[in-house]
Amino acid sequence: MHELSLVEDLVTEVRRRAKGRTVLEVWARCPVSVDSGELSDNFAFLTSQQEGAEDDASLRRARLKLVTTPLFMQCPCGFEGELGAGEFAGHIGICPDCDRVAEIDAALELVAMSYADIEPFGAA
Repeated sequence: MHELSLVEDLVTEVRRRAKGRTVLEVWARCPVSVDSGELSDNFAFLTSQQEGAEDDASLRRARLKLVTTPLFMQCPCGFEGELGAGEFAGHIGICPDCDRVAEIDAALELVAMSYADIEPFGAA
């Protein structure tokens, strides 16, 4: 369910920025701890739904492109760094130095959007 709420926030932001224009691609940064397949499925479902007449079908053709990023943690013990594969589960991290458990920000970050009415870079 965490992935669904992340995608809902992303779709809301994309709709706000698109202002009714047809969006073809949405690029977002995604922490390695988040299930990218579930994100993509939720994005496809949510963008197939019409929000209202003012949105028309602006996101129906949109495809989600994810850029996976490492998960970082700052711990009161002094550890600051990237967490390895066995040091997190979802949005919960475990400090590799002291084993302290902490919640880690696992939000999606909107990076870029491409629109149907603008030619992509390098198009001739």
